[in-house]
Amino acid sequence: MEALKLNNIQSFNNSRIGFSALLDELSEKSAQKLDFAGLEELVTAKGREVLRLVVEEALAIRDHGDVGKSVTGADEIPRTHRKTRPRTLQTGLGEVCINRVLYSKPGLESLAPKDALLNLPPEKYSFPLQKHVIRECIRGSFDSAKTSVHAALGNSIPKRQEEEILVKAAQDFDDFYLTRSVKNHREVNKNSDFLVLSTDGKGIVLRKEGLREATRKRAEANEHKMTTRLSKGEKSNGKRMAQVATVYSIKCHKRTIEDILGKEKTDAPKPESKRIWASLEQDQKTVIKSMFDEASQRDPKQCRSWVILVDGQKAQLEQIKKEVAKRKRKATIILDIVHVIEYLWKAAHEFFKEGTKECEEWVKKNYERVL
Repeated sequence: MEALKLNNIQSFNNSRIGFSALLDELSEKSAQKLDFAGLEELVTAKGREVLRLVVEEALAIRDHGDVGKSVTGADEIPRTHRKTRPRTLQTGLGEVCINRVLYSKPGLESLAPKDALLNLPPEKYSFPLQKHVIRECIRGSFDSAKTSVHAALGNSIPKRQEEEILVKAAQDFDDFYLTRSVKNHREVNKNSDFLVLSTDGKGIVLRKEGLREATRKRAEANEHKMTTRLSKGEKSNGKRMAQVATVYSIKCHKRTIEDILGKEKTDAPKPESKRIWASLEQDQKTVIKSMFDEASQRDPKQCRSWVILVDGQKAQLEQIKKEVAKRKRKATIILDIVHVIEYLWKAAHEFFKEGTKECEEWVKKNYERVL
């Protein structure tokens, strides 16, 4: 045991040398003249390399995955040819080299037991690095994600690989929720709480090849008056509708007109166990059905009051009513006041000139009457 411990200490020699070199550099006069920002940048850059060495040497002291004369894959065919083949993995700290034993057989995929033991991804990018990339990609464009990752970690992933990582990360989304147990919900949903369901459509701007066929044909046939912007009444036909849905619980509470108008501050309860999802691939009917599936999973015997918030779109409303009837549920359907206001403004413009005080006062008065 002592010999093994000593050997492990010696195995981290490169990272020890790297850390000592960093300390030596910080002791030099040139480093002592740095302001705090310069000091932080120096330690971050050099410290990242030291940590990369630590990871690489920690992997080196592990067994290389030599499990005997052969390894049998899922195809039940043994691989008997053994050879040591290093593998490089790009991480948030930089590229690390992993030595492992590879089992092969002509015409078959080679297998490395150490890869499985370490749960290494099939790609050359580590899971933590992929996770960082995914977080940045969903915030904006692939180009901005690449820039953000490089600024944070000092390295980046090519745009094509970013796209592939994001697609692969999303492929288990539906299966995750289909197999999820109701026990995963926090125990916050009492019988006195409302169970709220809501759905809406959202137009997403896509490249032409991503549009539905009918929309794509209209987009290709478009002839606009200007090239830089749309004229009044023109449509780009560049969007595809995504159906959005949400299910959550909220404690019962009273709301006055003043609360809704925001005239008084309230301590209204917050939604709990909220799940929001959207789909471009699934149609409106499928997403609404999955919304009811989620609600039924949470409240199978309908011990709580169900509230369904909608925007008044007729096809959507009809589909919701069909699901309510088919499942023999009782639900209160509420029209979103935000959409109602738009109709009030349209009516006001028939009586008053747009942008006038009279127009605004008429909408305000009738808004309160609606509430």
